Parts: sequence; C-alpha cells; structure tokens
Amino acid sequence: DLKEEYTQCTFPDSISVEYKGFRVHQIPPNGQGIAGLIALSGLNALEESGMIPPPVSHPQGSGWKSPMTWHAMIEMMRLGFADARAFVCDEEFCKKHGSGTNDNDKCKYNSSRSSSEYLLDQERISDRAKKVFDSEKACVQGIPDPTSCTVSFQVVDRDGNAVSFVNS
Repeated sequence: DLKEEYTQCTFPDSISVEYKGFRVHQIPPNGQGIAGLIALSGLNALEESGMIPPPVSHPQGSGWKSPMTWHAMIEMMRLGFADARAFVCDEEFCKKHGSGTNDNDKCKYNSSRSSSEYLLDQERISDRAKKVFDSEKACVQGIPDPTSCTVSFQVVDRDGNAVSFVNS
C-alpha cells in the first residue's frame, strides 16, 4: 500500500460554508472537518425555517442558552458525522480503483460532483436537517470515528497572522 500511486500528496483548496456572517473553512475530505460544515449548514436551515430559535442570548434562556439550541447543535453534528461516514472518500483513489462495493459505481454518491460539493449542497442539507430533526428526542444516527485521536484547529486574524494546533 506504499506504492507511489497511493502516496501522492495533494494541495486542495479549502471547502467552506457561511454561518452568521462568518465563512468557516476546512480542508476537504477525506477528514472529519466536513462534518462541522454540514452541522453549521443544518443549524442555519433549522434557524431559517423557525424550527429552532436564532442563537441570540436572552435572559429567559432562549438562544445559545436554550436546551433546544444545544439539542439542535448536537443533532446537526451527528448528521454531519453520519453523512461524512457514508460519503467521504479519497475521490482520486475512488475514481481509479472503484468504491470497493460490489456495484459498478465509482463512488457511493454516484454524482458528477465531488463528494464535498454533494455533501455541502445547501438544499440537500436543509431538506435532510428539517426531515430528521426532532425537538423532543435524539434521532440522528451518527458518531465520530472512535479510533480518531487527532485534534486540529487553525485560526487566522484580520492581519493574516495564523496559528495551527495539532494534537495527536
């Protein structure tokens, strides 16, 4: 598995979504960063549809302090993990060697778009989030990979200063 064709480096452009006026970037799959982007898009869809209150702090306990908002954030992260586990792949490997399934599809999502484009499609996420979210109970099936033990985050300020933190 260390043949040259399997160990080539890539330098992809970031993928991103906008949430509350901020553009949040991640490195494209095949990592878990896309799960967070899916979660933010799902939250945005639930807020815009009125299914959850906007996350603005109020003394009565709505917004960020609301159990409903916390529940929605957790459920949308679970949705992100479920989608990432089902569809994220190394697209170049998949195109060359197939998905490893018994069908003739090259990749599970069977689309001319990349897995990132498919997974971050706003209409797809909005429909899915509104369909699976239940304000009364946990119902989304998705968890982080239990074997993952690397945490990474990056921050860039308005002057272009950047910090990257990786803990493995």
